[in-house]
Amino acid sequence: MDRTILQQAQALYTDAPWRDRYHVAVRRALCPFERLAAFVPSTGLIVDLGCGHGLFANALALEAPRRCIVGVELSTRKLLAARATQSAALTPAPSPDCGRGETVAGQVHFVQGDLLANPVVGPCRAMLLIDVLYLFTPHQQEQILCMCSERLEPGGVLVLKTMDTLPRWKSALDRLEEWMAVRLFHITLSGRSPLAFRPLAEWAALCQAMGFETRVVRLDQGYYHPHAAVVGLKR
Repeated sequence: MDRTILQQAQALYTDAPWRDRYHVAVRRALCPFERLAAFVPSTGLIVDLGCGHGLFANALALEAPRRCIVGVELSTRKLLAARATQSAALTPAPSPDCGRGETVAGQVHFVQGDLLANPVVGPCRAMLLIDVLYLFTPHQQEQILCMCSERLEPGGVLVLKTMDTLPRWKSALDRLEEWMAVRLFHITLSGRSPLAFRPLAEWAALCQAMGFETRVVRLDQGYYHPHAAVVGLKR
């Protein structure tokens, strides 16, 4: 993904409240979205689970008009900010069929939902989990991955973006920031359970057990966070 695409996506939030504009700007600066986009198919139904303000979902639609993007978000405030971008977006207005079994290319649609009760029917070409699974218990993480496997079409792609536990200094800094965002400032919604981080190799093994052919990709070069991804192909 070209950096100008992310700039175009960020520009959709010009009229958003300052808090949302700030969050989107920081998120864009700190997450390697350009590198992640390389793993997302250029056509079909793409579901971004825990899409936040919808920055990556909007960027993916701008990059490849043949994608139908559905962003699922629990936070009402973030969802409102994401939906507000649709009136300013360059893509056509969303159809109710987008995400309900029929792929309508070049559209972005944001729906409210919990990852444990994903409202998107599918079958999906790709499902994205970008820095969200640590908010769930280990058992819930496995439930979500199982659901992704069930709703992906054969040959579909799972993109699991996470923070590795190595190197330790990056992991320690990331955990401190996430604890502050979730517990102190309540920027991110989460239950009362402890934040559940796993080593990258453990994520890969879990995805393999769920029926994916996996590869592990480090994404943290040039970043102080231990960015990494597990990319799974449904067998």
